[in-house]
Amino acid sequence: MMTVNRRTITVLAIIAVILVAVFGITRWQRSVATKKLLADMTSKDYAKVMDAMNQLKDRGGSITPALLNEEHLGSSYAPARWRAATLLGEVGNRSAVEPLKGALKDEIPSVRAAAALALGKMGAKDAASDIQALLAAADEDVAVRIAAARALGLLKHEAAVSDLSSIL
Repeated sequence: MMTVNRRTITVLAIIAVILVAVFGITRWQRSVATKKLLADMTSKDYAKVMDAMNQLKDRGGSITPALLNEEHLGSSYAPARWRAATLLGEVGNRSAVEPLKGALKDEIPSVRAAAALALGKMGAKDAASDIQALLAAADEDVAVRIAAARALGLLKHEAAVSDLSSIL
């Protein structure tokens, strides 16, 4: 039987404390970096925005709550809403479905288009009728209707075929 002396136990405890500290510091640094990237999403510098979006996409669904707040999808700044909708489609968290369905009624066409595509990428079949309404609206912006058609294609929503046929 192996005996463990007091020195060995102390060394193991120190190693465990160091590992926990490194893990905690790493999580804290990642949190700080995420907050900075989210702030960069509202920048007017397009290169900074694209870099932030690419890095945030890798963080996955954990950023969804931040993207749904008043600084992003709920912002008065239309590009921030468009960017948030686009990124929500990339991270694909189901908690974003209802807010994105609301964004289908946004006053800005690019936001409506981004929301439709995001819902399509997320596989939100429960949003298909809302997206189909965008496609069927004759007075809707052409880019929004194209995005709606793409979204319905991603959802494999066959009921939209008649709307597509009438548009063509």
